[in-house]
Amino acid sequence: MGSEIIEQLWEVRPLWRERFCLDVHVAALVRRQGGILRPTGLTDEELRRALLAKRQNRPITLEPNSLPVLSAHELVSRILPADDADLWVLIDATGADELGPVLESALSKGIHVVTANKKPLVRGLEEHRRLLAAAREGGASFLYETTVGAGLPLLKTLRALVHSGDQVREIQGCLSGTNNFLCACLEEGQTIVEAVRRAQELGYTEPDPREDVAGWDAARKALILARELGRPLELKDIEIAGFVPPEEGPYVPDRFYEQLQRVSEALGAQVEAARREGRVPRFLVTLTAEGCRVGLEFVAQGTPLGRLRGPENLVVFRTRRYDRYPLVIQGPGAGPEVTAAGVLRDLLAVAGVDERRSAFRD
Repeated sequence: MGSEIIEQLWEVRPLWRERFCLDVHVAALVRRQGGILRPTGLTDEELRRALLAKRQNRPITLEPNSLPVLSAHELVSRILPADDADLWVLIDATGADELGPVLESALSKGIHVVTANKKPLVRGLEEHRRLLAAAREGGASFLYETTVGAGLPLLKTLRALVHSGDQVREIQGCLSGTNNFLCACLEEGQTIVEAVRRAQELGYTEPDPREDVAGWDAARKALILARELGRPLELKDIEIAGFVPPEEGPYVPDRFYEQLQRVSEALGAQVEAARREGRVPRFLVTLTAEGCRVGLEFVAQGTPLGRLRGPENLVVFRTRRYDRYPLVIQGPGAGPEVTAAGVLRDLLAVAGVDERRSAFRD
């Protein structure tokens, strides 16, 4: 994801300079093995070398330039966003569970945060509230549109509905592009084992595919939506029925695929029985005032949900105003390309807080 964001940034940077008078520099890169920081910006050649090191699973170093090697905590501690001419933005393109304190520290210092990482947003309610409070107190933007729906404007739409005084009665849809892709493969007669292997090859799954297949990824998205509505829910409050039961411990590919193989025959029989009745498998999220559930269901082929293909997402908002004709948002919901594009849109939104930078040139 980080590599894709940088590569797309290289593509759009000339356009942003011309159209928005916006000049973006990558000043730091951080991985688990450490990172590098140059406040004035890394050169494109240095970034290419760093991305190569990442692809080769080597630590990011830029010898002989001798830049400091930092952790994420150290990086935030060294950034001093005091210059009004610059906007500092921390982009979390990881799937790490432990970065909540880093994001909170950045926000409290006035460093804007754009994240595609769901995990800091779905920890305990108290931690979630601290993140939002840190953004308010630090005067920083905290944007996480891509955590739900990748490149689709789901959170933006939900906020617009709520802020306009509408009452959201139900949100239902396919929020996991990965699991929708798996469902499409099952429709075509593939086994769940074949489908997951293919999704991994295409880069659709989380680094640990159990997150998708057990339903945890979709459940996290559902929880983010629920909390946007002001529902004080925890992850344990969401009813989850994945393709396989959740499994604790480190990801071991052979063991994981053995688990998939054990459910493959029964799942295939379910899909075939539903097909004879004109129904197809879909991995749905349903959020109502009564609660939230996530899991595999079978829907009629001719419905909007039944017509989904591949890794598409589709979400239906039923509200007081959109009752007879619900509001529907549909589009690609998985893959690093659309998610990275969504991150860049959030980055533009952060830049928009400075009106001097957001104006078009004549």
